[in-house]
Amino acid sequence: MKGDVHMLRIAICDDDKGVCSQLEGWIEQYNYENATRLYVDVYHSAETLQQQLQTGQWYDMLFLDIELPQKNGIELGQMIRSAWKMDLIQIIVWIYLMCIH
Repeated sequence: MKGDVHMLRIAICDDDKGVCSQLEGWIEQYNYENATRLYVDVYHSAETLQQQLQTGQWYDMLFLDIELPQKNGIELGQMIRSAWKMDLIQIIVWIYLMCIH
């Protein structure tokens, strides 16, 4: 199911709920400041995201944690591109580093 052209669908997949909340907050702030329509779904495991994609859910952009418990973000991104032929989707594999002072 592809989203309408006026809304960008984003998925965040990270096992750290704090990181998910931070990233989701940045996206919500961007939405507010720029009057955009970005819709965010959050997943805490690769398996849950995969299950949702198998139902036909479509995302325009994915933020994938590189250190997921069962499957790392690079493997997950490659599997998504291969299994669902999502060549046009933007996949961002990232490591969230927190500086402690």
